[in-house]
Amino acid sequence: MVQTKETLASDMNKHLYVTILAGGAGTRFWPASRKGKPKQLLPLATSRPMLLETVDRALKLVPAERIRIIAGVHLQESIEELVTILPPESFKIEPLVRGTAAALTWASWELHQLDPQAIILSLHADHVINPEERFVDLIGHVASIAETGDSIFTISINPNREETGYGYIEPGRRLESKGGIEIFEVNSFNEKPDLDTVRKYLNNGYLWNSGIFLWKAGDFLDEINAVTPEISDSLYHLEADKPVDFYKNIPVMTVDEGILERSNRVATVLADFEWDDIGTWSSLDRVRKKDENGNILMGDCKVLDTSNSVVYSEDVTFVAHGVKDLVLVQSGDIVLATTKELATDLKTLLAHLSSSDNQVDS
Repeated sequence: MVQTKETLASDMNKHLYVTILAGGAGTRFWPASRKGKPKQLLPLATSRPMLLETVDRALKLVPAERIRIIAGVHLQESIEELVTILPPESFKIEPLVRGTAAALTWASWELHQLDPQAIILSLHADHVINPEERFVDLIGHVASIAETGDSIFTISINPNREETGYGYIEPGRRLESKGGIEIFEVNSFNEKPDLDTVRKYLNNGYLWNSGIFLWKAGDFLDEINAVTPEISDSLYHLEADKPVDFYKNIPVMTVDEGILERSNRVATVLADFEWDDIGTWSSLDRVRKKDENGNILMGDCKVLDTSNSVVYSEDVTFVAHGVKDLVLVQSGDIVLATTKELATDLKTLLAHLSSSDNQVDS
Protein backbone atom coordinates (compact mmCIF):
# COMPACT_ATOMS: atom_id res chain seq x y z
CA MET A 1 0.00 0.00 0.00
CA VAL A 2 1.35 3.41 -0.95
CA GLN A 3 1.18 5.81 2.00
CA THR A 4 -0.15 9.26 1.19
CA LYS A 5 -0.17 12.24 3.56
CA GLU A 6 -3.71 11.29 4.51
CA THR A 7 -2.93 7.65 5.32
CA LEU A 8 0.18 8.64 7.27
CA ALA A 9 -1.90 11.10 9.30
CA SER A 10 -4.61 8.54 9.98
CA ASP A 11 -2.02 6.14 11.41
CA MET A 12 -0.98 8.67 14.06
CA ASN A 13 -2.41 9.18 17.53
CA LYS A 14 -5.99 10.39 17.12
CA HIS A 15 -5.46 12.90 19.93
CA LEU A 16 -2.38 14.52 18.34
CA TYR A 17 -2.64 18.16 17.18
CA VAL A 18 0.02 20.35 15.58
CA THR A 19 0.52 24.03 16.31
CA ILE A 20 2.74 26.05 13.97
CA LEU A 21 4.24 29.25 15.36
CA ALA A 22 4.31 31.59 12.37
CA GLY A 23 4.54 35.04 13.91
CA GLY A 24 8.28 35.71 13.89
CA ALA A 25 9.78 38.83 12.30
CA GLY A 26 12.81 37.22 10.63
CA THR A 27 14.74 40.50 10.46
CA ARG A 28 18.03 38.76 9.66
CA PHE A 29 16.68 38.05 6.17
CA TRP A 30 15.99 41.72 5.48
CA PRO A 31 15.17 43.24 3.02
CA ALA A 32 13.29 40.21 1.62
CA SER A 33 11.86 39.53 5.08
CA ARG A 34 9.79 42.46 6.34
CA LYS A 35 6.84 43.01 8.66
CA GLY A 36 4.20 42.11 6.09
CA LYS A 37 6.12 39.19 4.58
CA PRO A 38 8.60 37.72 7.08
CA LYS A 39 11.06 34.89 6.66
CA GLN A 40 8.54 32.06 7.09
CA LEU A 41 6.57 33.23 4.04
CA LEU A 42 9.64 33.25 1.76
CA PRO A 43 11.16 30.47 -0.40
CA LEU A 44 14.49 30.33 1.41
CA ALA A 45 15.40 26.72 2.20
CA THR A 46 13.74 25.45 -0.99
CA SER A 47 11.79 26.92 -3.89
CA ARG A 48 8.62 26.92 -1.73
CA PRO A 49 7.76 29.21 1.22
CA MET A 50 8.99 27.78 4.50
CA LEU A 51 5.52 27.85 6.06
CA LEU A 52 4.14 25.63 3.29
CA GLU A 53 6.98 23.16 3.87
CA THR A 54 6.04 23.09 7.56
CA VAL A 55 2.35 22.57 6.82
CA ASP A 56 3.23 19.66 4.53
CA ARG A 57 5.32 18.21 7.36
CA ALA A 58 2.39 18.56 9.76
CA LEU A 59 0.04 16.84 7.30
CA LYS A 60 2.22 13.74 7.51
CA LEU A 61 1.31 13.61 11.19
CA VAL A 62 -2.31 14.75 11.44
CA PRO A 63 -5.27 15.61 9.18
CA ALA A 64 -5.79 19.25 8.22
CA GLU A 65 -8.46 19.92 10.84
CA ARG A 66 -5.94 19.15 13.61
CA ILE A 67 -3.45 21.84 12.57
CA ARG A 68 -3.35 25.34 14.04
CA ILE A 69 -1.24 28.18 12.61
CA ILE A 70 -0.64 30.94 15.15
CA ALA A 71 0.32 34.45 14.00
CA GLY A 72 -0.48 38.11 14.49
CA VAL A 73 -3.20 40.18 12.83
CA HIS A 74 -0.70 41.82 10.46
CA LEU A 75 0.05 38.41 8.89
CA GLN A 76 -3.48 37.03 8.74
CA GLU A 77 -4.24 37.93 5.13
CA SER A 78 -0.85 36.81 3.81
CA ILE A 79 -0.97 33.47 5.59
CA GLU A 80 -4.57 32.67 4.65
CA GLU A 81 -3.83 33.48 1.00
CA LEU A 82 -0.73 31.28 1.05
CA VAL A 83 -2.06 28.27 2.97
CA THR A 84 -5.24 27.32 1.12
CA ILE A 85 -5.23 23.65 2.06
CA LEU A 86 -6.36 24.19 5.67
CA PRO A 87 -9.88 24.89 6.97
CA PRO A 88 -10.76 28.28 8.55
CA GLU A 89 -10.50 26.95 12.10
CA SER A 90 -6.81 26.23 11.53
CA PHE A 91 -5.89 29.91 11.68
CA LYS A 92 -5.47 31.34 15.18
CA ILE A 93 -4.88 35.07 14.93
CA GLU A 94 -3.38 36.68 18.01
CA PRO A 95 -4.81 40.08 18.94
CA LEU A 96 -1.49 41.29 20.37
CA VAL A 97 2.16 40.22 20.28
CA ARG A 98 2.95 38.56 23.58
CA GLY A 99 5.46 35.84 22.70
CA THR A 100 5.34 32.08 22.41
CA ALA A 101 4.14 31.47 25.98
CA ALA A 102 0.88 33.30 25.25
CA ALA A 103 0.45 31.65 21.85
CA LEU A 104 0.91 28.12 23.15
CA THR A 105 -1.21 28.72 26.23
CA TRP A 106 -4.09 29.93 24.09
CA ALA A 107 -3.73 27.00 21.71
CA SER A 108 -3.44 24.49 24.55
CA TRP A 109 -6.54 25.93 26.20
CA GLU A 110 -8.61 25.77 23.03
CA LEU A 111 -7.52 22.25 22.11
CA HIS A 112 -8.00 20.97 25.66
CA GLN A 113 -11.61 22.18 25.49
CA LEU A 114 -12.02 20.50 22.11
CA ASP A 115 -10.34 17.26 23.20
CA PRO A 116 -9.51 16.69 26.90
CA GLN A 117 -6.89 14.13 25.81
CA ALA A 118 -5.25 16.44 23.27
CA ILE A 119 -1.51 16.05 22.73
CA ILE A 120 0.14 19.09 21.18
CA LEU A 121 3.20 19.15 18.96
CA SER A 122 4.57 22.69 18.63
CA LEU A 123 6.59 23.52 15.51
CA HIS A 124 8.16 26.71 14.23
CA ALA A 125 7.26 27.72 10.69
CA ASP A 126 10.83 28.28 9.55
CA HIS A 127 12.81 25.15 10.39
CA VAL A 128 14.50 22.72 7.99
CA ILE A 129 14.08 19.01 8.82
CA ASN A 130 15.43 16.02 6.90
CA PRO A 131 14.60 13.26 6.33
CA GLU A 132 11.00 13.88 7.23
CA GLU A 133 10.28 10.15 7.55
CA ARG A 134 12.53 9.98 10.64
CA PHE A 135 10.87 13.08 12.05
CA VAL A 136 7.40 11.56 11.62
CA ASP A 137 8.52 8.29 13.19
CA LEU A 138 10.12 9.99 16.20
CA ILE A 139 7.12 12.22 16.88
CA GLY A 140 4.86 9.17 16.74
CA HIS A 141 6.97 7.48 19.44
CA VAL A 142 7.08 10.57 21.65
CA ALA A 143 3.31 11.11 21.34
CA SER A 144 2.75 7.53 22.51
CA ILE A 145 4.99 8.09 25.52
CA ALA A 146 3.32 11.42 26.34
CA GLU A 147 -0.10 9.80 26.26
CA THR A 148 0.59 7.70 29.35
CA GLY A 149 2.97 10.03 31.22
CA ASP A 150 3.05 13.60 32.47
CA SER A 151 6.31 14.92 31.04
CA ILE A 152 6.66 17.99 28.86
CA PHE A 153 8.99 17.05 26.01
CA THR A 154 11.50 19.04 24.02
CA ILE A 155 13.30 17.68 20.97
CA SER A 156 17.05 18.22 21.17
CA ILE A 157 19.73 18.02 18.49
CA ASN A 158 23.31 16.80 18.62
CA PRO A 159 25.41 19.89 17.75
CA ASN A 160 27.65 19.62 14.68
CA ARG A 161 29.33 23.04 14.91
CA GLU A 162 30.08 25.93 17.25
CA GLU A 163 26.84 27.90 17.12
CA THR A 164 26.14 30.99 19.24
CA GLY A 165 22.70 31.67 17.76
CA TYR A 166 20.91 28.67 19.30
CA GLY A 167 19.70 27.75 22.74
CA TYR A 168 21.38 24.84 24.53
CA ILE A 169 20.05 22.10 26.79
CA GLU A 170 22.09 20.55 29.56
CA PRO A 171 20.96 16.91 29.60
CA GLY A 172 20.70 15.13 32.91
CA ARG A 173 19.93 11.56 33.86
CA ARG A 174 19.02 9.22 31.02
CA LEU A 175 15.44 8.03 31.39
CA GLU A 176 13.94 4.75 30.32
CA SER A 177 12.22 5.03 26.98
CA LYS A 178 10.14 3.14 24.50
CA GLY A 179 10.97 2.35 20.90
CA GLY A 180 14.72 2.76 21.33
CA ILE A 181 14.68 6.56 21.47
CA GLU A 182 16.95 8.43 23.89
CA ILE A 183 15.25 10.51 26.58
CA PHE A 184 17.00 12.61 29.23
CA GLU A 185 16.00 14.79 32.12
CA VAL A 186 16.72 18.46 31.49
CA ASN A 187 19.07 20.07 33.99
CA SER A 188 19.05 23.54 32.45
CA PHE A 189 18.22 25.69 29.43
CA ASN A 190 20.81 28.17 28.20
CA GLU A 191 20.02 30.85 25.61
CA LYS A 192 22.46 31.94 22.88
CA PRO A 193 25.79 31.77 24.76
CA ASP A 194 29.04 33.40 23.64
CA LEU A 195 31.66 31.40 21.75
CA ASP A 196 33.79 30.49 24.77
CA THR A 197 30.71 29.22 26.60
CA VAL A 198 29.60 27.25 23.52
CA ARG A 199 32.95 25.45 23.47
CA LYS A 200 32.53 24.50 27.13
CA TYR A 201 29.01 23.28 26.41
CA LEU A 202 30.16 21.11 23.52
CA ASN A 203 32.89 19.57 25.68
CA ASN A 204 30.27 18.74 28.30
CA GLY A 205 27.72 17.11 26.00
CA TYR A 206 25.15 19.89 25.81
CA LEU A 207 22.51 19.66 23.09
CA TRP A 208 20.78 22.21 20.88
CA ASN A 209 17.24 23.17 21.83
CA SER A 210 15.32 22.81 18.56
CA GLY A 211 12.23 24.65 19.77
CA ILE A 212 10.11 21.60 18.90
CA PHE A 213 7.91 20.72 21.89
CA LEU A 214 5.29 18.08 22.69
CA TRP A 215 2.92 17.78 25.64
CA LYS A 216 -0.56 16.85 26.72
CA ALA A 217 -2.54 20.08 26.71
CA GLY A 218 -3.87 19.39 30.19
CA ASP A 219 -0.38 18.82 31.59
CA PHE A 220 0.86 22.04 30.05
CA LEU A 221 -2.00 24.03 31.54
CA ASP A 222 -1.41 22.38 34.93
CA GLU A 223 2.21 23.44 34.77
CA ILE A 224 1.27 27.03 33.92
CA ASN A 225 -0.90 27.06 37.02
CA ALA A 226 2.00 25.67 39.03
CA VAL A 227 4.92 27.82 37.86
CA THR A 228 3.71 30.77 35.76
CA PRO A 229 1.42 33.06 37.77
CA GLU A 230 2.00 35.87 35.26
CA ILE A 231 -0.16 33.85 32.87
CA SER A 232 -2.27 31.64 35.12
CA ASP A 233 -3.80 34.66 36.87
CA SER A 234 -5.39 35.63 33.53
CA LEU A 235 -6.60 32.22 32.37
CA TYR A 236 -10.13 33.09 33.47
CA HIS A 237 -10.33 35.39 30.44
CA LEU A 238 -9.92 32.34 28.18
CA GLU A 239 -12.54 30.49 30.20
CA ALA A 240 -14.87 33.44 29.51
CA ASP A 241 -13.94 33.24 25.79
CA LYS A 242 -12.20 36.63 25.89
CA PRO A 243 -8.76 36.06 24.36
CA VAL A 244 -8.25 39.81 23.78
CA ASP A 245 -8.52 40.43 27.53
CA PHE A 246 -6.18 37.51 28.18
CA TYR A 247 -3.55 38.99 25.90
CA LYS A 248 -3.97 42.47 27.37
CA ASN A 249 -3.24 41.24 30.88
CA ILE A 250 -0.14 39.08 30.40
CA PRO A 251 3.51 40.03 29.78
CA VAL A 252 5.62 39.31 26.73
CA MET A 253 7.27 35.98 27.46
CA THR A 254 8.73 32.98 25.65
CA VAL A 255 7.54 29.50 26.51
CA ASP A 256 11.13 28.65 27.43
CA GLU A 257 11.52 31.34 30.08
CA GLY A 258 7.94 31.24 31.30
CA ILE A 259 7.34 27.50 31.66
CA LEU A 260 10.15 25.19 30.56
CA GLU A 261 12.97 26.81 32.56
CA ARG A 262 10.80 26.78 35.71
CA SER A 263 9.34 23.29 35.41
CA ASN A 264 10.69 20.05 36.86
CA ARG A 265 8.63 17.96 34.43
CA VAL A 266 10.66 18.67 31.29
CA ALA A 267 12.42 15.86 29.44
CA THR A 268 14.30 15.99 26.16
CA VAL A 269 14.27 13.49 23.31
CA LEU A 270 17.38 13.30 21.15
CA ALA A 271 16.48 13.65 17.48
CA ASP A 272 17.76 11.20 14.87
CA PHE A 273 17.00 13.57 11.98
CA GLU A 274 18.84 16.60 10.62
CA TRP A 275 17.53 19.95 11.81
CA ASP A 276 18.45 23.52 10.98
CA ASP A 277 17.13 26.91 12.02
CA ILE A 278 18.50 28.98 9.18
CA GLY A 279 18.83 32.43 10.67
CA THR A 280 20.85 34.48 8.19
CA TRP A 281 21.56 34.80 4.48
CA SER A 282 24.95 33.19 5.12
CA SER A 283 23.36 30.12 6.72
CA LEU A 284 21.71 29.18 3.42
CA ASP A 285 25.06 27.56 2.60
CA ARG A 286 23.96 24.67 4.80
CA VAL A 287 20.66 23.91 3.07
CA ARG A 288 20.69 25.30 -0.49
CA LYS A 289 22.27 23.70 -3.56
CA LYS A 290 25.27 25.67 -4.83
CA ASP A 291 26.57 26.16 -8.36
CA GLU A 292 30.06 25.01 -9.40
CA ASN A 293 31.59 28.14 -7.84
CA GLY A 294 29.84 27.86 -4.50
CA ASN A 295 27.16 30.45 -5.22
CA ILE A 296 23.54 30.24 -4.07
CA LEU A 297 21.33 31.82 -6.73
CA MET A 298 17.64 32.57 -6.15
CA GLY A 299 15.54 34.30 -8.76
CA ASP A 300 16.76 35.75 -12.08
CA CYS A 301 20.50 35.93 -11.40
CA LYS A 302 23.40 36.11 -13.85
CA VAL A 303 26.91 35.68 -12.51
CA LEU A 304 30.41 35.72 -14.02
CA ASP A 305 33.68 35.14 -12.14
CA THR A 306 31.65 35.18 -8.94
CA SER A 307 32.18 32.75 -6.07
CA ASN A 308 30.87 31.83 -2.62
CA SER A 309 28.12 34.44 -2.77
CA VAL A 310 24.37 34.53 -2.11
CA VAL A 311 22.32 36.32 -4.78
CA TYR A 312 18.56 36.78 -4.31
CA SER A 313 16.31 38.63 -6.73
CA GLU A 314 12.54 38.98 -6.54
CA ASP A 315 11.62 40.75 -9.74
CA VAL A 316 14.69 42.09 -11.56
CA THR A 317 17.64 40.50 -13.35
CA PHE A 318 20.51 40.68 -10.88
CA VAL A 319 23.97 40.65 -12.49
CA ALA A 320 27.12 39.99 -10.44
CA HIS A 321 30.59 40.09 -11.98
CA GLY A 322 33.91 39.43 -10.31
CA VAL A 323 32.75 39.34 -6.70
CA LYS A 324 33.13 36.80 -3.90
CA ASP A 325 31.88 36.15 -0.39
CA LEU A 326 29.01 38.63 -0.74
CA VAL A 327 25.29 38.69 -0.04
CA LEU A 328 23.35 40.55 -2.73
CA VAL A 329 19.59 40.89 -2.25
CA GLN A 330 16.91 42.71 -4.25
CA SER A 331 13.45 42.98 -2.73
CA GLY A 332 10.94 45.62 -3.81
CA ASP A 333 12.71 48.95 -4.05
CA ILE A 334 15.64 47.95 -1.82
CA VAL A 335 18.96 46.38 -2.79
CA LEU A 336 21.26 45.08 -0.06
CA ALA A 337 24.97 44.47 -0.67
CA THR A 338 27.04 43.17 2.22
CA THR A 339 29.62 40.53 3.07
CA LYS A 340 28.62 37.07 4.22
CA GLU A 341 30.31 37.80 7.54
CA LEU A 342 28.37 41.02 8.17
CA ALA A 343 25.12 39.43 6.98
CA THR A 344 24.96 37.62 10.32
CA ASP A 345 24.36 40.95 12.08
CA LEU A 346 21.70 42.74 10.06
CA LYS A 347 20.03 43.89 13.27
CA THR A 348 22.86 46.39 13.76
CA LEU A 349 22.33 47.72 10.24
CA LEU A 350 18.57 48.00 10.72
CA ALA A 351 19.02 49.80 14.03
CA HIS A 352 21.29 52.30 12.28
CA LEU A 353 18.84 52.80 9.43
CA SER A 354 15.85 53.26 11.72
CA SER A 355 17.70 55.93 13.71
CA SER A 356 18.84 57.81 10.63
CA ASP A 357 16.97 60.34 8.51
CA ASN A 358 16.69 57.83 5.66
CA GLN A 359 14.45 55.25 7.29
CA VAL A 360 13.54 52.09 5.37
CA ASP A 361 10.74 49.60 5.77
CA SER A 362 11.77 46.68 7.98
